[in-house]
Amino acid sequence: LHGRSGVVVATDYRNHLVLAAHQPIGDTGLGLVVKRDISEIYGPIRRQFERIVMFLALLLGFGLWMMRRRLGPLLRALENTRAQARASSARFEAAVESNLDAFFLLECLRDAAGQVTDLRYLLLNAGGEHMLQRPREDVIGHGMCELFPLLRGDGMLDDCIGVVASGEA
Repeated sequence: LHGRSGVVVATDYRNHLVLAAHQPIGDTGLGLVVKRDISEIYGPIRRQFERIVMFLALLLGFGLWMMRRRLGPLLRALENTRAQARASSARFEAAVESNLDAFFLLECLRDAAGQVTDLRYLLLNAGGEHMLQRPREDVIGHGMCELFPLLRGDGMLDDCIGVVASGEA
């Protein structure tokens, strides 16, 4: 031991892993060695750890079951709402397309001060295509002034902006 004390992890004569502590006994040249199997040291901790892991697994299973039980009706309600929205959208599109009049859905484009500067086409029907004499693919997503620059000069855009501001046609 060379006069030093310490702790080492080693393999004993049985080929088991052990924790050994050694200490010299005064100046006698003798030493004291105490050893314990690692499995004996960690056994109680291991059993507690296994119980905790089992408890956590049960708790996780219960939590997942509760989440599924609570979220199931909400997810079904959400899917029903989405189906209703799709059906409503389909009815709206069918009504717009079957309308014999020109139909436009426009979005206000505003400047930094909040003033309406242009109106962007979001939707139009076949009557709207005929009235504008342009296919809807060329119109949707573009502003009135972008497609028809003369509208700004003849007051049509100002009339539309007036409807937006007052809410009355």
